[in-house]
Amino acid sequence: EDTVKLRTRLRPHAADNAGYQAFLAALLQRAEQHKKAIEHYQAALRLAPSAAWQIGVGISLQAENRLAEAQEAFGHAKASNELAPELSAFVEQRLRMIKRLPQMQAPGEAK
Repeated sequence: EDTVKLRTRLRPHAADNAGYQAFLAALLQRAEQHKKAIEHYQAALRLAPSAAWQIGVGISLQAENRLAEAQEAFGHAKASNELAPELSAFVEQRLRMIKRLPQMQAPGEAK
C-alpha cells in the first residue's frame, strides 16, 4: 500500500524519468505486484535501454507466467554485453529454467 501512495504522489514528476520508472518497478516487484512492475519497467526501457531493467522485467514476466516474453527480455539482457559475470550467470539460469518449464508435467501424468 505504501508503494501505491508513493507512486501516486510522485507520478506527475516522473513520467519521463527512466530511473524513477525503474526504481518504482523494482519496489513493485519486491511487493509482488508484477503486473504493475512490468508496466514501469517497460516505461523505463522505452526511455532508456538497460540490461538491468531487461532482467527486472524478465523476472516479473516470468512471475506472471508470460514465459515467451520473459525469455525475450532475458535474451535482450544477455545480448547487451553489459552484464557482470554474476548477472550473466543469473540470466543463463533463468533462460534454462524457462526452456525447461513447458516440458514439466504435473504429478501423476504419464511421460
